[in-house]
Amino acid sequence: MKRFVEIFPFIRPYRWRLALLWGLSLLGTGVGLSYPLFAKVFIDELLRGSYQVLLQVVGLGLAFNVLGFLLGLLNSYLYTRTTLEILHGMRVELYRHLLKLSPRFFSRTKVGEIVTRLNGDMAEVQGMAMEVVLGLANNILTLVVAVGMVVWLNWKLALLSALFMPLALYIVQIMRPGLIKEARGIREQNGVLNAFLVECLVGVKFIQSYGLEERTALRYSGHNQDLNRDVLKYQVLSGLAGGLPGVAMALSAALLFYLGGQMVLEGKLTVGGLVAFAAYQGRVVGPLQGILGLYLRIQRGLVALERVQEFHNLQPEVVERPGAVELLRPQGRIVLQGVGFSYQQGKPALEDVSLEIPAGKVTALVGPSGAGKSTVIDLILRLYDPEGGQVTIDGINLRDLSLASLRRQVVLVAQETQLFDGTIYENISYPQPKATRQEVERAARLAGLHDFVTGLPLGYETLIGERGQQLSGGQRQRAAIARAILLDPAVLILDEATNSLDSLTTRQVFAELESFMAGRTTVVVTHQMSGILRADRIILMEQGRVLAQGSHQELYGQEKLYQNLWEAVGT
Repeated sequence: MKRFVEIFPFIRPYRWRLALLWGLSLLGTGVGLSYPLFAKVFIDELLRGSYQVLLQVVGLGLAFNVLGFLLGLLNSYLYTRTTLEILHGMRVELYRHLLKLSPRFFSRTKVGEIVTRLNGDMAEVQGMAMEVVLGLANNILTLVVAVGMVVWLNWKLALLSALFMPLALYIVQIMRPGLIKEARGIREQNGVLNAFLVECLVGVKFIQSYGLEERTALRYSGHNQDLNRDVLKYQVLSGLAGGLPGVAMALSAALLFYLGGQMVLEGKLTVGGLVAFAAYQGRVVGPLQGILGLYLRIQRGLVALERVQEFHNLQPEVVERPGAVELLRPQGRIVLQGVGFSYQQGKPALEDVSLEIPAGKVTALVGPSGAGKSTVIDLILRLYDPEGGQVTIDGINLRDLSLASLRRQVVLVAQETQLFDGTIYENISYPQPKATRQEVERAARLAGLHDFVTGLPLGYETLIGERGQQLSGGQRQRAAIARAILLDPAVLILDEATNSLDSLTTRQVFAELESFMAGRTTVVVTHQMSGILRADRIILMEQGRVLAQGSHQELYGQEKLYQNLWEAVGT
């Protein structure tokens, strides 16, 4: 029950519509329950030769059929609309929660698994909730009325028809553990399959380059076969759980017709009474099987709900404090004091790091791979919080700032560009949708992209495809730089942002950016020496520590590691 309570906030806004749905559904059920009674009167009056009553019964039965059809049509529309809106709300809420989680979560969780839980598992939960809310009420009403009618028509036959009921319930109960196990297996295997599919589609260029198409297709086939095996197991168990109770009820129906037939022959029961009794007994069996089916549906839905809640219960590592301060337009002086941080316990990425990034200057972070440069950037952006020490901007601890205002003033252009399926204009203006055409074009000029764009037939309205696949690596990088420029941040961070560009193009980009970077705090992480030479301050890092700080001439003359980096990369 506790798990169901977690769904109620998404259902509560639709409580009046659900009440209407309930009323329509119950009314439709009531209309449906009248049909066996019409059949009883019809048959008995037919045998008596009463033409007048016969005509009335047929007319009334037709009217009830039309009413039942209209009620069913309206109910179906409202049900579909309500379930879609509830599912939309649940998905958006989970998606919003996922976007608040730290990069650590996404680095250890496969994208396909996230997609499976966001789409497949969430739909399973929503379907379960709505079927329980509406289906349970209908089945209980049908069961109560049908039981009342069979008792009213012939209590002795009603008692005999219930003999096999405990057996049906027992069969479902003993199969419950297996159903839960197989349902979880299906959900998990779906996650594995989707994760593999996403990985392969993203890496299709690698697969083709190494001629791995057939091997990859065989692996995909293997994952599909594993899923099919789990689905078949569940289907067999579900079929047995739903079918065996039906066999028990069929035995009950056979006993009913045998004994009821004897009563008709002995004149103790009319033919219409027997037909109506059989029909209402069928209406007893239907809701019972429906309730048993709902029970199985709930078990499957609870597995999906548990998987969804595993994500929902994860807490963001970085949270905004109550009363957080808005960072309006800082000068941009950033200081790390005694900072320590680890991505994995026992493996420090930074150890007692203290450094200063002066306001309005260009600072370069250099060092071999794994030195901790990108970790420093992550902490400045507050994607993580340090485990020791503090990070400040203009003397204010980043923990005391609102996240939105911090990330509005501190903007990153990373090595891996993130572009979306849309036009060049939409991608540049994505974080600033109200930007004017002139502002977008100015940002593109500063990034060295404008001339290329204006040479295209559709210019800024050119579609670039998923992840910007229609652009070259260098063009994607320039588009990302233009997007950052458009935001006019107080602090600009270029983390290997020119990695896709050659040395000559890198010099051109930095030359074009020079006017934009003037008087603006800029942090450059790059292996391109042309970017480092423009730095007012260079911070050399190694194995999570600051090894030295100074100008190019100072470090080149004093630090062997810096000399090696320079000579290895060249100018």
